[in-house]
Amino acid sequence: MFISTSNKNVLILGSNSDIAINLAVKLKSLNYNVILHYNKKKNLILKTSPKLKNFKIKADLSNKDQTNKMFKILRKNYQKIDFILSNFSSYDDPNKLDKLTNYEKVFKSNFFGNINVIFSLMKYFKTSKKKIMIISSNSSYRGSATLPAYASSKASLDNLVKSFSKIYDSKYLKICSVQFGPVLTSKLILSKGKKWIINLKKKLPKKKLLTPNDTTKFIIKKFFTKEDINGKNFKKLF
Repeated sequence: MFISTSNKNVLILGSNSDIAINLAVKLKSLNYNVILHYNKKKNLILKTSPKLKNFKIKADLSNKDQTNKMFKILRKNYQKIDFILSNFSSYDDPNKLDKLTNYEKVFKSNFFGNINVIFSLMKYFKTSKKKIMIISSNSSYRGSATLPAYASSKASLDNLVKSFSKIYDSKYLKICSVQFGPVLTSKLILSKGKKWIINLKKKLPKKKLLTPNDTTKFIIKKFFTKEDINGKNFKKLF
């Protein structure tokens, strides 16, 4: 059953991406109040802002003080946050795969950043009902030779979901993650090139990549319904 959109607030963390913007536009059309978080850049948000016209907030979520400040501001503007989609990520430096600093940087953002978010969320919105979905990756269970820190951080988050679902009262917080397969985004096209993408498609079971429309449909189906999500690691690989 689809959850009524009346007076429902959605916070999208890491909204400067095709996946986040596609979801935000869809949710806006369904009358959700969408709040867009970004860190360094908001050019993609600005490009689509005529469709969204949303509350936007900037913070480095790997920084505990900035995360706390962000949620303090949100608390002043909103009585509750009903849904949180955690879409922010940091990736490996290909020139530092054998350096500890690479792993520290990625885990500080991806793993500890999400812990900062959950702690601040429970501090400022303690008694309201809320759901959080963390965007994971299929690399979390198969590993990656090119993104080892990223894959390891996502695997840690999948486990954190299960642990936090046992720590927090499900009356106030329900938490899950979703492992997506490769998604055809503008960032992937720019970073890898069309030839690389064609070769990747040949290796995939259905010979195609997910699209932002696919991820939006899956998130809405699983997250914005009354399905029991608590402690679950969902998969949408193709």
